[in-house]
Amino acid sequence: MKPSVSSELSRKLTELYRQGNREEYDKLLKQATEIVPKTAEEYLKRGTAFSFTGQREKALADFGRAIELEPDNAEAHMRRGDIALCSGKPQEALAECDEAIRLAPDCQDACHYRGNALIALGRYEEAVTYYQKLVKRLPDYKDFWELNRSAALSLLERYEEALKALDGICNPSGMEPFPSYSYYIIRAGVLACLEQFDEALDVIAEGMKATKEEKGCIPCFVGNCRRISYFDPLRKPPYRERLEGIVGSPPNT
Repeated sequence: MKPSVSSELSRKLTELYRQGNREEYDKLLKQATEIVPKTAEEYLKRGTAFSFTGQREKALADFGRAIELEPDNAEAHMRRGDIALCSGKPQEALAECDEAIRLAPDCQDACHYRGNALIALGRYEEAVTYYQKLVKRLPDYKDFWELNRSAALSLLERYEEALKALDGICNPSGMEPFPSYSYYIIRAGVLACLEQFDEALDVIAEGMKATKEEKGCIPCFVGNCRRISYFDPLRKPPYRERLEGIVGSPPNT
């Protein structure tokens, strides 16, 4: 199926953000928010741009208008589900994603947001089972589902199983919409929880190298390494020096 104009916009904006190309990012957003919609697709495009600028009420209004014009518009429901998640309304997000999946069963984004809603609701076991089913139902995105499954398993403190799920990932650089460094962050976090700290640092170093080679967002990768609680032991002696040798010292130190 040909990608919609709004999904192409979302993909391009995400790509520009990861590259640090703020000028083109702002230009594209400005163009998209200034259109005067007449069709459902145009409302979706403008609403997607509004969601990127944090104007959630305007985005929701545009997605609602798209649904009025096209009641079977799965993407509009999916994007409303994403906003509901970001607004701390996981039950509402789950309902929107279920409707999007009913209309477009193979939509990766809708399935992804549905899994996020289950996790936000604390339904971790259900999320693990859901991702297992997606591996079979949508095998083209197998690596992506396994990454999500490993994250859900980690929340259940089933770290050995999480590591096994990660071992099944063949191509960390091909897990859109996640950046590839998500794989390295999650894997290093699981290893840290298993107290395999040197191995975790090896993975962080590998992730930094991959992010540089792919021209990814290094500040985002580094920010995760400095923020995620799983890495607390790595930010203390005797591991801190090596961690800072990989990602740099924190500001104001």
